[in-house]
Amino acid sequence: MDVITAIRTRRSIRAYDSRPVPHALIEAVIADAAQAPSPPASGAMPWTCAVIEGVDRIAALGEAA
Repeated sequence: MDVITAIRTRRSIRAYDSRPVPHALIEAVIADAAQAPSPPASGAMPWTCAVIEGVDRIAALGEAA
């Protein structure tokens, strides 16, 4: 699948599977995302990434937000 096809056929999922995502997959996705171009030198903030695990922790963050 090319990028344009992926963009045009994307979908949102609201019912999530209860199985945990393997750490190796999370690390691979973050490593791939780190290859994206950095922000322009105009002063934009670089991106950051946080991995939150556990239903209780995710729910607590959602409530706090």
